[in-house]
Amino acid sequence: MGIMELITIILSGVLSALANGGWIADAIAKNTLNSNLDSVETLEVRIDNRPNYQLINGKLDKLRIATRGILIEQGLRIDVLELETDPISVDVTTLRNSNFKDLPNSFRQPLQAAARIVITEADLTTALQSETVVQQLQETINGLVAQRAGNSTRSYELSALQIDLLPENRIKLELQLSRLGTDKKQNRELALALELGFEVIAGVKVNLVEPQGTVNGRPMSERLLGGFAQGISDRLDLTNLESLGILARLLQLEITEDKIELVAFTRIEPQSAKTNLSEQVKP
Repeated sequence: MGIMELITIILSGVLSALANGGWIADAIAKNTLNSNLDSVETLEVRIDNRPNYQLINGKLDKLRIATRGILIEQGLRIDVLELETDPISVDVTTLRNSNFKDLPNSFRQPLQAAARIVITEADLTTALQSETVVQQLQETINGLVAQRAGNSTRSYELSALQIDLLPENRIKLELQLSRLGTDKKQNRELALALELGFEVIAGVKVNLVEPQGTVNGRPMSERLLGGFAQGISDRLDLTNLESLGILARLLQLEITEDKIELVAFTRIEPQSAKTNLSEQVKP
């Protein structure tokens, strides 16, 4: 589950509560969210509306959500997630019959929201030790090794991993890899260290910059590091979401020694208006 999908689930849960509105919408929304999230330590929901009866028609002036300790797939815990929306207008009947993936179908107007997200170094370490993430890392690393060695049959197993957050938007990864051969002489251990910087480009893309790496203490080639950084950067392009009707902008990315903090803006379009998103909104 990605961050944008998590935000969509949260919005869907609250808006579904609005479909049953009433005068206790805050409490209903909070209970709905609790039932839709795997785990959350604290959760506060505030719905601003004047007059209150607008809720019956699927309208509200502002929605504010503050959470701490959300646990999502792959063992990733989000320490803080705060969300605040602009005015919301949804078709209540359509909303009742939709799941979170179909949420845009119920919008009468685009939904705009800002979010603040904090992930700690300790929680990142836990997530990186999960089975799913370890498997993905092994596939990526074996691809790099195959590219460097010119041999796609070499396969390494990830046996240890450590992540360190550094000042000035940099992180360091240290990995221990092992490869078992047909006999003991072919067994090999690799100590891989990678240090990368992160740079936000125009709010839409995160580039990996100034990559540095060593294998068993020996420097990795600049060409290999550059190709790896470019491949990851291409995946961190928020314009990829626009085909889904989601415009997202990363307003702030700050990495310190103990946490990563993000501030993002998102606009979810009604199903009928999914084109030319970049030109429709400039947050």
